Amino acid sequence: MSTIFNQKIDLIQLLRQIPDEHILKIATKSKVDHYAKVLNGRLMFYLLLSGILRTDKLSRRGLADSFSSPLFRTLFNFKGKATISCK
Repeated sequence: MSTIFNQKIDLIQLLRQIPDEHILKIATKSKVDHYAKVLNGRLMFYLLLSGILRTDKLSRRGLADSFSSPLFRTLFNFKGKATISCK
């Protein structure tokens, strides 16, 4: 849970407000998944959103650590063994 402008924001509640169909439609229209092997557009959106809500300072290392965390993988139903690099 994060606070923005003194309001508490719960990641799960926020994600429930954004239908998966909209995210997939934007990913298809923008062709963001054309070269993606591990991080598709939907998963990247979730990773960035959770990173923004969890930390004050977003970094590649922090996103890589979040992506590898069991909580993130369970929350977003990612069953792959793939990891992302912060290089």
